[in-house]
Amino acid sequence: MTLMAHDETLYDGTRRLRFRVCDRGIGIHEEDQLHLFSDFYRTEDALIRSIKGTGFGLDTMASLTIQLGGEYGVSSVQGEGSTFWVQFPIR
Repeated sequence: MTLMAHDETLYDGTRRLRFRVCDRGIGIHEEDQLHLFSDFYRTEDALIRSIKGTGFGLDTMASLTIQLGGEYGVSSVQGEGSTFWVQFPIR
């Protein structure tokens, strides 16, 4: 697992702080990615189901990120891993 953080200036001069967490795990099915940030969502994949958790953490992160004016997302490829990211404007 890798955690990266950096700030960047966009073409219009605004600045943002971006965090990314990357892993080389089993990846997440594309259809499950659409629901990951929903309340208490757990994938039906048997391998992922064996991992403990309530499905509460990503929803909480998403809500806090929105409240702080930020954005979030995920990209994942089956068998290659996932990258979760969150970014906030720097004022």
